[in-house]
Amino acid sequence: MEKVIKVLKNRYVFIFSLFLVWMIFFDQDNLPRQFQLTREQKEAEEENAYLSTGFKNDSIMNYQLENNRDAQEKYAREHYLIVGKNEKIFLVVDDEE
Repeated sequence: MEKVIKVLKNRYVFIFSLFLVWMIFFDQDNLPRQFQLTREQKEAEEENAYLSTGFKNDSIMNYQLENNRDAQEKYAREHYLIVGKNEKIFLVVDDEE
């Protein structure tokens, strides 16, 4: 026990301990802030990956709609309920939704 007290009385150990406490809790870039920034960065990277795949899918759909007549017709029928000549639309509504 005396050795521990003797080490703690050493001014270099005392100054280093103060410095360490200051850097961990009171500094602008303290340890909890670093954990928070790391978590925010990870969330931003996940959102970026999600949006990149969405952009890729939308780019493919856009290319198909510009160049493929069948894709245009299918999209118009599904999203805008456009019908051709002599066709009828029957909407099936699910009661559970």
